[in-house]
Amino acid sequence: MTCEDSIRESKISTAREFSARLGTRNLIFFGISGSVSYEPAAEDDVDIFLITRAGKLWSTVIRAILIRRLFGFDSICLSLCLDTVSADTLFNQSDDFIVAKDSLNVIPLYGKTYYENLLNGSLLIRKFFPERFRPTGNNKQQENRSSPLEYLLYIPSSVFLLLKGLVHNHRYRARLSPDSCFETVLGFHRFYLDSAKYQKLRRMYSGTGDGNE
Repeated sequence: MTCEDSIRESKISTAREFSARLGTRNLIFFGISGSVSYEPAAEDDVDIFLITRAGKLWSTVIRAILIRRLFGFDSICLSLCLDTVSADTLFNQSDDFIVAKDSLNVIPLYGKTYYENLLNGSLLIRKFFPERFRPTGNNKQQENRSSPLEYLLYIPSSVFLLLKGLVHNHRYRARLSPDSCFETVLGFHRFYLDSAKYQKLRRMYSGTGDGNE
């Protein structure tokens, strides 16, 4: 086993432990994205990609944040959190080559069948990777009605996450590390971190699908 393989396995093990703590309540999919799904370095975070039932995102995100803090999962980063409404929008209305490319490298730890069906029937995948476009039928989950509690959780949580993002970005700029900065993107059906590195890649690949523009 190479050093790189050892690093990846260690980070995947951390993600599995975190997933076990989180549980599967309202969870449809849990996977690893980012550098761990490619060629991770020892100092890289473990980027988590999760999808919940419709309207059940924020109770899951808060549970994940608390577990991360209480059990010391400092390397875990909740980088992409969607419910099924937002996941369907992303994979059928996005026109982002980087999203398509990265989605094919995600390491599924829970809900693999759902995720494979989501990719195989995705208009985004059909656009950039038509060889992977294999519709398998209806992949829509039964949509739960959003409870008033979810809306109540969303408001303070979004404020907290926005403030946290501002603090982190201030620290990165103070350390002269602008490439580590990120934008916190929030909505009732979604929460993700759009990093400066990711934005740079998106501009590089924009309109070409191969980065050669």
